[in-house]
Amino acid sequence: MACNDYRIMIFEYLDGELPGEKEALLFTHLASCSKCRDEFKQQSLLKNEVQIHQKEVSDKFEKRVFDSIKSENNSFINRIVSKKVPAYFSYMLGGIIIIAVLLSLIQVGSLRTDLNNFKWKYELTLRQLKYQSTQPEISNIPAIRIVPSGHKL
Repeated sequence: MACNDYRIMIFEYLDGELPGEKEALLFTHLASCSKCRDEFKQQSLLKNEVQIHQKEVSDKFEKRVFDSIKSENNSFINRIVSKKVPAYFSYMLGGIIIIAVLLSLIQVGSLRTDLNNFKWKYELTLRQLKYQSTQPEISNIPAIRIVPSGHKL
């Protein structure tokens, strides 16, 4: 194993998380590696200093922290979300959602029918316009004078 692996083991040992079977392996390496031994000494001294100078949290401060956490948990949204709901309410809400989906599907079907009717009327109007465009206009036909027979002009 590399020294970096033993360094991780040093931190685990100082935090009380290193399994017993690995402690012997760690201390065997520390006996032969001065670099890791110095690291172990520095980390051990640092941990001891932190423990000595660690201040106890006052009861008043601790109470304020826990009260602020409780007030966060009692916010309006948290109360609504975490509130227990009777089973019949959930069934009723599910039924309403199913009815809304069915009504939406019916509405889509109705809209599709309306769209098809509009399309049919549109195509019919286009055909009529094309037919009318092929017919001669009355204004383009020359005027003919009709004279009864036997009359002179």
